[in-house]
Amino acid sequence: MPTSLKDPNLQNFVPQKVSPKTIGIIGGKGAMGHWLAEQFHADEEDYTVRVSGEDADIGMEGRTLTRVNEGIMRDSDVIVFSVPIQTLQEGVQHIVGTGNLRGMRGKLLMDLSSTKTAPLQTLSEVPGTSVIGLHPMFGPSVKDLKGQNIFMCPVYPDGDKYPVLYQRLEKWIEWVEAFWKKRKANLQLITPEKHDKIVTYVQFAVLESVMLYASVLKELGADLSMIRNIATPNSHMMTGLVGRMLRQHTTGVYANLAAENPNNKAIAESFAKAAQDVLQRIEQGGTAIIQELLRELAGFQDPQFNKEGFEDTVLIQQALAQRSFVERALKNRERIETMLGEE
Repeated sequence: MPTSLKDPNLQNFVPQKVSPKTIGIIGGKGAMGHWLAEQFHADEEDYTVRVSGEDADIGMEGRTLTRVNEGIMRDSDVIVFSVPIQTLQEGVQHIVGTGNLRGMRGKLLMDLSSTKTAPLQTLSEVPGTSVIGLHPMFGPSVKDLKGQNIFMCPVYPDGDKYPVLYQRLEKWIEWVEAFWKKRKANLQLITPEKHDKIVTYVQFAVLESVMLYASVLKELGADLSMIRNIATPNSHMMTGLVGRMLRQHTTGVYANLAAENPNNKAIAESFAKAAQDVLQRIEQGGTAIIQELLRELAGFQDPQFNKEGFEDTVLIQQALAQRSFVERALKNRERIETMLGEE
């Protein structure tokens, strides 16, 4: 194994600490790319941040865009790909417009995709680089990163076959951890394969629940304003998720999330099976057979999971109730001010 600080061959050099100066974000004009660029701009390390992205108004598309991307790849120490998974799977050469990616040795490549295995395989094909996948489990509207979850998926090379690359990756992992630790985010180290399996439960399964609820309301012609007006605490939260997740400008994001992870098929099949089971129990009639299923689902949870879930929803309900109180107070003040103005 080469000695990291004594080997005179710079290609085998591994510093005690990586100190990147320039951060390049390909796709940095999209929502998440722009958000990440702001995080780097605000950092005390005073990074130089370069971004690219489609922008027809200034001709930033087609060959012009690929030339800019190529320059960002060449001049940046860290390159983040904030592009659709389909685009990334076409190959890095397709994005930067060149078939010969030279001068990449020692750089860090990252991506922000919601699925990790296939995109990281694409990035790993750029020789001499370190590859770490990131998946922020939140959107660009988040105001405070404290406690927010971010998956980090390093792609480890064979340490015996590529010892220098392995050591460099370790240094880059330390840099990524320090960057998010300063923001008090909760960084979760996980393999790409395990990531792709677990996110189906925390993302797609929730999305399908909301999609099915919204589909039922639409199919049966439900009066949405009436549902909100007579909402129970539970339906208030559920209709809130429908309004939050199913908006016209988010359809592309969630469509990609649903289509890109091959593990989602098993989730969808389980939903269909569970829905059929509920229908059969209702058709059979009687409280006991339905309560049997509910008891099974209640017993499936460990006590701590059950307790935390209940406490979380109580906090949400209290916040919603407080908001309603404040809104009523503001409306009353406006009414009183209007009345006084008329006198």
